[in-house]
Amino acid sequence: MARTDEQYEQFIESALDQLRRSIRPTPPFDIKQAALLVIDMQNFFVHPDGNAYLSGSRHIRKRIRRLIDLFHSHDRPVIFTRHEHEPDNSDTGLMDLWWKGNHIYKNTWAAEITDKLPRRKDDMIISKNRYSAFYNTDLKEILKEQSVDHVLITGVMTNLCCETTARDAFMHDIKVFFCIDGTTTISEEMHLATIGNLAFGFAWIVTAADIVDQFKM
Repeated sequence: MARTDEQYEQFIESALDQLRRSIRPTPPFDIKQAALLVIDMQNFFVHPDGNAYLSGSRHIRKRIRRLIDLFHSHDRPVIFTRHEHEPDNSDTGLMDLWWKGNHIYKNTWAAEITDKLPRRKDDMIISKNRYSAFYNTDLKEILKEQSVDHVLITGVMTNLCCETTARDAFMHDIKVFFCIDGTTTISEEMHLATIGNLAFGFAWIVTAADIVDQFKM
């Protein structure tokens, strides 16, 4: 997904044009009931030296930053996830069949969340070792405590951790807003396949500007 900024904007607009023929109208986004999920924006994926560097991450980073600033300004939860495993691979499970030899291990540079995104001391970080941010974590309880009934999903990778988290949120009766230009993966085809599937039955597809523009002062 290596594109110039202008080419990336055109790609997103073209994707939205195709989606508008089939997706449901997007309801108003109530930030007072929302949390922002920033999925796995770690050096492993978003730094050029990372083992699984995603070139599209440079496009989504600036949009995620705007969303983080928006949620901070409204004192709404910003929740980062960090995918990481024990050094002895004792918690990799079936993940090891797909990614053996290319895991993200705890307390390493690769596991660190990028320093290119703003974080406040009260922003939460959830450690996970499966695709879903709900699996074996306390995310559901955190959202309930914060009176959250819809989430805005950003981060990487669109078709793995972001998609699985979105589907799980739906199964927990949490409304899902999925940011098409705030998520990325290894190919545009995979990105668009996820967007189409989620739009059909799990999530409302939005852009970062769709959300930010609703709350301009």
